[in-house]
Amino acid sequence: MKILIGTVVVVVLLVLWVASATRGPTALQLLELANHQSVQLATQSEQQAVQNERMATLQQQWQAERHTMYQQRDELETDRKDLATQRADLARDLQREPVIAQSILQVGTLAMALLPLAVCALLLRKSQDPAESEVLTETLIADLMSNEPTLLANPLPAPEPKIDRLGSAGEDPNPRLEPPVP
Repeated sequence: MKILIGTVVVVVLLVLWVASATRGPTALQLLELANHQSVQLATQSEQQAVQNERMATLQQQWQAERHTMYQQRDELETDRKDLATQRADLARDLQREPVIAQSILQVGTLAMALLPLAVCALLLRKSQDPAESEVLTETLIADLMSNEPTLLANPLPAPEPKIDRLGSAGEDPNPRLEPPVP
């Protein structure tokens, strides 16, 4: 700013010298003109300084807003990654749970199917006496063949009566001969 004022003073002096040589406007008029120009330059310089300060303030605000925006973007990116991780974990759980449930069901079904066999095996092992074993075997066979079983929950279907040659239900056409009982 001092350089600008110094330049104005030199211009004024130069104008005064030229004016005295050419007999143009008077020195007083030239001095007033130079004074008016220096006031205008000082006002413009002050306005430029105010504008520069305002521009610096706006730029600082802009930088602060940009910094805040970058922080928010980073937080959003972190949240997005967390959500993606949670979704992947949930997808793995959804794939694993049906497999575990199906395995449990299959093991339970197998246990239910083997339970009657295990009971029969235990009953057969406990009876070491051949007579008891025969009685147990006959009891199981009789229960399996009866129309209303008492030992097994799901009996085998009863055999259908055989039809004789005449078409009526009755006795077996080929009766088994049993030895006479003494």
